Amino acid sequence: MRHDRVVGVMVSAQDYEGMRAFYADRLRHTLRESAAGAAASGLTEERLADLLADES
Repeated sequence: MRHDRVVGVMVSAQDYEGMRAFYADRLRHTLRESAAGAAASGLTEERLADLLADES
């Protein structure tokens, strides 16, 4: 605790790996959903490249 706030925790290596796997899977799921939504809205790889290259 620092200034009445939790700044760290101790967990077993096994629990830590389990948490890492859980959050990595959740991120993959979110990315798949985002990609599907973008594709359904008509976003193409070419349009995405144009948007990312826009320096305005």
